[in-house]
Amino acid sequence: MSSKWASRLLLGSVLRFGAYYAYDVPGSLNTQLMKHFNLEFSEWQAVLGLLYVSYSLPNTILPFFSGRVVERIGVNYFLIISVGLVAVGQFLFALSVSGKSIWLMVVGRVILGIGGEASGVAVASLIAQWKDHQVLGMSLNSVICTLGSVMVASISPMLCDWLGVGWAVWIGILPAVVSFIASIVLVSSIQKEQMNASEDICNESTPLVSVAIELSECQESLPKSFWILAALFILDYALICFNNTASAFLIDRWFPHDPVSAGFAMSIPTAISTIVLICISPFISINRSSLLFLMASFSLFALAHILFGFFKPYLYPTLALLGVGYAINTCILWPLVSAVVVNPVQLSNAYGICTALFNVALVTTPIAVAEILGGSECQGGVCWWRVEVLYCVLSVVGTAGSLALYVDMKPK
Repeated sequence: MSSKWASRLLLGSVLRFGAYYAYDVPGSLNTQLMKHFNLEFSEWQAVLGLLYVSYSLPNTILPFFSGRVVERIGVNYFLIISVGLVAVGQFLFALSVSGKSIWLMVVGRVILGIGGEASGVAVASLIAQWKDHQVLGMSLNSVICTLGSVMVASISPMLCDWLGVGWAVWIGILPAVVSFIASIVLVSSIQKEQMNASEDICNESTPLVSVAIELSECQESLPKSFWILAALFILDYALICFNNTASAFLIDRWFPHDPVSAGFAMSIPTAISTIVLICISPFISINRSSLLFLMASFSLFALAHILFGFFKPYLYPTLALLGVGYAINTCILWPLVSAVVVNPVQLSNAYGICTALFNVALVTTPIAVAEILGGSECQGGVCWWRVEVLYCVLSVVGTAGSLALYVDMKPK
């Protein structure tokens, strides 16, 4: 990998760091925000679900239209604006917490979601160019990005304990500002190359523009294996929604009145995922055999959620199971898109469709969880087992879907 692309990968990863940090702020401060707004448990779970839904809902349709926006303003401005929206959204969210305004929280999350996901697809399209280093590139990107999730889960509860919930949220703007600066540096390097390089090198950057679904450019339908893979994206991101309520779950089951310890435990799956990514990404090749790892990861999810739902297991080993599963899916799912969609004209469409579909999961799963936890017969942690049953079912379906994709990719 050339130093040019390595530096761009690093900048692109930092660009996403702020979005990852901001995304998990409500979940990491779950019970603290509930007390701050003086809401009952069931009421707050509905609000919490709304915050995550408002982040993802616009992104179920925006990938179908953002291509025209890129054509009008250019990819360079698109990147800067999308990352800038992350900072603006987090600013409004922090302002709403200080003013105890739920509607402004929702507005901030909508803006944050638009910026966060738009920048994410752009970075994914960039990494897709590196056929020989795609797994390593995607893994390194995920490692740096998920540091944001680790930090918010472990640091935000401590900041809240020391400074109060308001300051803990306001400090969350700093990673977004760092990401915005990184976007300016990244765009500057791209513009400099476009000014000085030959036409061939300029054309090398064009896949970065292909961040949206342009169905009119598809000359043939996407293969069946892609749609199975797209279903796995839905299941994977639905399972990630466990993090939304993990803090409240851990406080209720393991750490009563100790949100700092719960926050530390909440960061373990992401931290384990980061370590595993570093260890396994150089050795994984994206082919039909890699689907065996995908089956194993969904099986690990199923085992972990069975333990959480029906037993009181050793906490940290069970959380580690989730971390290993996250790492495997991160290594394999996104690179598999370019493995099953061989037509380069269709590739950007495939990435856009996957983005829209996994946001469907990020919209519907929090609603389902809030409905389960907010039922009249469920108070406190009584119905956590029902949430775990939901995640168990999703995990089992994911295992079956991975097997179906393995069979479908069998050489003809």
